[in-house]
Amino acid sequence: MFDDNIPISLNPMLFTANDPKTGRMLKIEVPPAHFWSFYRTMKAVGFETTLLVAFLGAQAALNRDITASEGLTLINALRDLDDISRLWETKEDGAFEITYQLLRARQINRRQAAELASDILGESVNTEAWRKRLNTWVEDSGRAKIELAHGRPRKRKTGR
Repeated sequence: MFDDNIPISLNPMLFTANDPKTGRMLKIEVPPAHFWSFYRTMKAVGFETTLLVAFLGAQAALNRDITASEGLTLINALRDLDDISRLWETKEDGAFEITYQLLRARQINRRQAAELASDILGESVNTEAWRKRLNTWVEDSGRAKIELAHGRPRKRKTGR
């Protein structure tokens, strides 16, 4: 699904959640590096300002006015992001969910997950400590395990 030759910041990531109140499936597809930026901007300055930034950014990136369809896509994506973020009771819930999904999709490594968690939580998080906290959260929530190799890649013996 993802091209390993494309830098992480350009690989789209689909975040999904079921809204327990409405039963509606919420989803947003954004580059992983931008997801948290949009989320933080929305929390800091609100939905309308974040939407304006997204519109201006899209126009600058495309070097043209965006179409009505593209504008609607932006509005819906940011509404879904806002709805998804409301499902997290704490910043830690958001950090667990985001890093879990990105690690499962192999979009980030464990060091990057700890860095992202540090940014979300506003505190320094050690890579190994975050790995343990995330694994505990995964087990407690009944989610599928994150299947990643531990440590550095091993050198193959050449038999010489």
